[in-house]
Amino acid sequence: MPRQRLGMLIACLLVCMIGRGQEQQDDYGPKPARGKEVKALYEVNLVTNKGNADVLVLPGLVANRKEKTVEVQVESTGLKADDLAEFLLVGHESSHGYEALLWAHAKPSDIQRALIFIGIKPGAPRNPLLPQLSRGGDRVTLTVREKDGESYPIERLIFDKTTEKTWPEDGFVFSGSLRIPAGAKQAGELVADHDELRSVASLYSEPTAVLDVPRRINQGEVYGQQVVNPELVSKGGDLLTVVMTPGPSDGKPPPKNLNLLIYTSKGTNGVVCRLSEKEKMLCDEAQIASVIEQVVGLKKESGTPFVLLAFGKDLPLAIVGKVAMVMTMMETMDVVAIEPPTGTELYYRAFAPNNEWLKPDGRPCQPWEIHLRTANGKVSGSAVWNEPIYSADGLQQTFKKHEVKVADAQAMKNHLEADAKKRKDAGQSSLPSVLLVYVNGNMSYGELMAFLTPALPTHGTVYVFLPDAK
Repeated sequence: MPRQRLGMLIACLLVCMIGRGQEQQDDYGPKPARGKEVKALYEVNLVTNKGNADVLVLPGLVANRKEKTVEVQVESTGLKADDLAEFLLVGHESSHGYEALLWAHAKPSDIQRALIFIGIKPGAPRNPLLPQLSRGGDRVTLTVREKDGESYPIERLIFDKTTEKTWPEDGFVFSGSLRIPAGAKQAGELVADHDELRSVASLYSEPTAVLDVPRRINQGEVYGQQVVNPELVSKGGDLLTVVMTPGPSDGKPPPKNLNLLIYTSKGTNGVVCRLSEKEKMLCDEAQIASVIEQVVGLKKESGTPFVLLAFGKDLPLAIVGKVAMVMTMMETMDVVAIEPPTGTELYYRAFAPNNEWLKPDGRPCQPWEIHLRTANGKVSGSAVWNEPIYSADGLQQTFKKHEVKVADAQAMKNHLEADAKKRKDAGQSSLPSVLLVYVNGNMSYGELMAFLTPALPTHGTVYVFLPDAK
C-alpha cells in the first residue's frame, strides 16, 4: 500500500459531489453565451502559435512559458452591485454562475496544466475531512484585463461588508483540485472538471478548487459578507481576460521539511523524539515538549513546516494515541502540516478517529471491525461485521453480528479476500475498504503493523480505537 488514504468518507463525498453535479448541469442556473467566439479565438491562437514550444494553446487559454503568463478567456456572469458572491472564477459548465463573478472558457484541468507549463508548482489540496490549509503550492496572482486594456487585481471585484474594504490582494495558492478516487469512472481526473461547482478560484477554502485562498476561510463563517464591488460591475456576457502570473511571495524563506520520529529510548527509559531536516539532525532523544517549542520557532521563521511523522516499532499504542491527539491540535492551529506517510505506515489520524464510529449505530456504513489481543507474544483476534437489519417500515435499524476468529495476519487477509469474492459472486455490493481496529493500549505499534500490513493493499483506510475511546 503506497500510503494511508485520507479518510473513510472522502470517496463517498467526492462521488456524491460529482453525481449531483452531473444530474443538475443541464438545467440549473445561468449559462455563458459567448462560447462560439471563444472557440473561434482558440482556432486563431492555434495557427498563430504553431510550432512555438514556449506557448501552450488550449481551448479558452494561452500560456506563455517565457512571459510566465496564462491568459484565460472569461465571461461575466452579470452579477449586480452588492449581489452575494462565493466564487471569483468557475468553469463554463458550472451550475453556480448565480454566485460567481466570471465563467472561464477553459476547463479547470486545462488551467491547472497551463500553470504547471509556465513553471508554477502545485501543492496538495485541502482535505475536506480535516481542518487544515492547502499545502505547499506556489502563489498565483490573478489580474482582470478588460477590452480597453484596463487591468486590476481580481480581488477588487469583491467587497467585504465586515471590513468595508475590497478583498485582500494576497493572491491564491496553487493547491490543485482534489482527484477522483480509484474505483470511480473518472478515477484520477480532477474533481473540478466534473462536480457542479467547477471551481477555479473560490472565496472560501474549497478543496475542489484549482486555486485556494491563502488563509483559512470557512464557507459558513463568511456567507453573505462577500458581495460584488459596486465600482467594478461587468455586464453579463462581457468577454474579459484573466491573466495568471507567479506570485506574490510573502518574503519568507520556504517552509521547512522535517522528519519527526517518536520512539522509546533504552538510554533514557522513556518516550523521546528525533527531529531532523534532510540530513541535518536538529535534536535526538528529546522530550516532546521541547521539540514542539522548536517546531513553533521554525514556523515563525519560515511558515508552517511540513512534517513527516513516524512511530518507533516498540512504541505502545497508548502513547501513539496521545501523540496523535497532540498533533491533531497542532495541525488545527496551523503549527504544523503533517505529510502523508510513505510505505506501509498509517496516517497519524488513524489513531484519532471519530468516536461516533465506535459503535455501529454511529457510522454511515458498516466496514469490518478487527478486534485484536496479545497472548504469549502473539497477536490474534476476530473479524466482526455488523449486518444492518431494517424494520418493515424501514424506520428502525438493528444489527446482526457476524464474527470470525483470525489466528494471525494471513488468516485475516484470507478471510477478507474470501468474503469479498463471495459477495462479488453473489452480485452483492462489496464492503467499504476500511478497517476499524480495536486494540489494547499496551500493544506496540510494530505488533499492530505486522498484523495489518498484509491487508493494507485492499483495506488501506484504518482507524484504531483504544480502550479509552467513549
